[in-house]
Amino acid sequence: MSKAYDRVDWNFLLHVLDAFDFSANVCELIKSCISSPWFSIMMNGTPLGFFKGECGLRQCDPLSPYLFIVMREVLSCLIKQSCDNNKIGQFTQARGTPLVSHLMYADDIVIFANGGKRSMRSLMQVLKCYEGWSGQMLNKDKSAIYFSKSISLSRKGNIILTTGFSEGGFPFKYLGVPIVVGRLKVCDFGDLLGKVKKKIAGWKMKFLSAGGRTILLSHVLSSMATHLLVVLHVPTVVIKSLNRLLSSFFWGESDGKDRRKWVAWKEICRPIDEGGLGIRDFRDIQRALHMKLAWRLISGQSLWAEFFKGKYVRGNHYLFWLLIRGRDSGSLL
Repeated sequence: MSKAYDRVDWNFLLHVLDAFDFSANVCELIKSCISSPWFSIMMNGTPLGFFKGECGLRQCDPLSPYLFIVMREVLSCLIKQSCDNNKIGQFTQARGTPLVSHLMYADDIVIFANGGKRSMRSLMQVLKCYEGWSGQMLNKDKSAIYFSKSISLSRKGNIILTTGFSEGGFPFKYLGVPIVVGRLKVCDFGDLLGKVKKKIAGWKMKFLSAGGRTILLSHVLSSMATHLLVVLHVPTVVIKSLNRLLSSFFWGESDGKDRRKWVAWKEICRPIDEGGLGIRDFRDIQRALHMKLAWRLISGQSLWAEFFKGKYVRGNHYLFWLLIRGRDSGSLL
């Protein structure tokens, strides 16, 4: 969405809150909160006048994200209703899995549909209907369509002409996670390694004590890859490269060269009561996060848990356990 918060229609938002059975008092309080701001324009360093807003939510307001999510539920219902009525064709997925028509996170949305003409027209009608109701506008410059390899060039051209979106290609990133076709490769984690190197380069190691480097390792560098380790099975080569970067930062450098590492990194990563420094090894972090993910998949009842259980587990917990233990590279899911 283009300027998602700034274009929110207040009347539509209040109507949605009323439809979700929010009390009249709560609706009045929210109306007072969103309609009370006044704005001033700064010109040449001087504020000129005040004017009252007519739409939009303040991004710095802690209440705004919740209101925005409630309002976006309308778009979710519209898409789901069109899929249930077979207006938007179902995207091909594994047997025994629940239908996943779309995924939302804040103002980002991923829609899964087939490439039929009727599906694309219905989808665009849903999006335009939501635009007219909510006052929001699609950001087509930042939107893309990702096609199957089996779709023809003529069909691609018709879909692009119907939707007005551009064609996207793999790999790409969504919420910071690389989305690829097939197995993950080392090159897919180049950005992660680059961020760690850039962070280390920004610190002057010669002015940091061993204790200072240990704190930065434990609380900053070790957490930079956690987001990816939760959902991906990072290749062993990337894990070794990350550990090597952290080890070089801990021991420091002299005359532009890394100093000698007198103790193995796995010994440094031991708990403090076992003679280590309590720094977490990325292998151990990934193993712990994957076990947590496996437990949530087996015991959870959410949509994504049901989807992956239907595709990978199918009632056989032991098979799923062997699947997790046997994967050495590529995406876990």
